Amino acid sequence: IKYALRAYLSDGQTPERALRSLNRLVLENNTFEDTDAFASVFLGVIDATRKTMMYASGGHEPIVLHRPGLGARILPPTAPLIGVFGTEQQVFSQDIVVLEYGSILVAATDGVTEARNATSLYGMERFVAQISGHAKEVLRDQVNDLLADVMQHCEGKPQDDIAILVAR
Repeated sequence: IKYALRAYLSDGQTPERALRSLNRLVLENNTFEDTDAFASVFLGVIDATRKTMMYASGGHEPIVLHRPGLGARILPPTAPLIGVFGTEQQVFSQDIVVLEYGSILVAATDGVTEARNATSLYGMERFVAQISGHAKEVLRDQVNDLLADVMQHCEGKPQDDIAILVAR
């Protein structure tokens, strides 16, 4: 998937078109026995000159963009999971966001927001609050603090994989 996306972007495709092309590739290469071959993908292209990011997100957990002075913004999926639905144009879209100096992007698997204890899920609201509360920290500390909070919430027993990526 990552090599196909690199090829599509090198060919000048926008994130929306790249995800549409990737979806077609996955669908064309799935076999009848391989019906579980799908992926969630977040693809962002940063224009450092304009201080913007054009992105498309195929079924991925929402990404959080935290901008100094503006707070957190949830970047929801703009397309379905890759390899599940046809390639109709209307189901694929993209968005552009402004990146202020000091902005951070936080991506995580659903093992974070769906981490649960006996009474509740960790949830998107707590995820965003944790990011906002630690936005000025060193990136490694942000990841470690978020992971520690998730593990405390689920009493050290995660039910799914947990991956976290923070970028400034």
